[in-house]
Amino acid sequence: MPTAFPSPDRTVRRAAAPGARSVLVLASLSTTAAALWLLWVSVTVLPARDPARAGAWRIVAAALLAFAAASLASLRPGVRGAAERLLLTALGVVAVGIGLGAAVRILGIGRAGGHFEGYLLLLGALVALHGAAALAVALSPAQGKAAQDA
Repeated sequence: MPTAFPSPDRTVRRAAAPGARSVLVLASLSTTAAALWLLWVSVTVLPARDPARAGAWRIVAAALLAFAAASLASLRPGVRGAAERLLLTALGVVAVGIGLGAAVRILGIGRAGGHFEGYLLLLGALVALHGAAALAVALSPAQGKAAQDA
């Protein structure tokens, strides 16, 4: 029986993708900023204070930049294939796992009386949230429709 109003389920699905896409853009830009800060610290501060870890942090910064670039690239018009969604899903799962793992680990170190590094908590939370936004876009049933309408 036809009605004058669209199904609430359809309305929510159509509205979810653009909102998730906006959050993914914001998360990608935030991750880019954090990665550039981390790269700057690894080049200017760590060589004098902790040279053994400077290279590892540069690799982390490069990985964060790559994740942000892949996330933004997935939002381009015309990118809506299964391979792209699978890649974004995989990156999102890895990011959530690594981000939550880092946050939980540093909280555990702090609770045990160890040296608490607040930036690691923030970085872990940011990576986890970025991963969750990537998953929301990749798994959104409206992603293909929203991308076609854009």
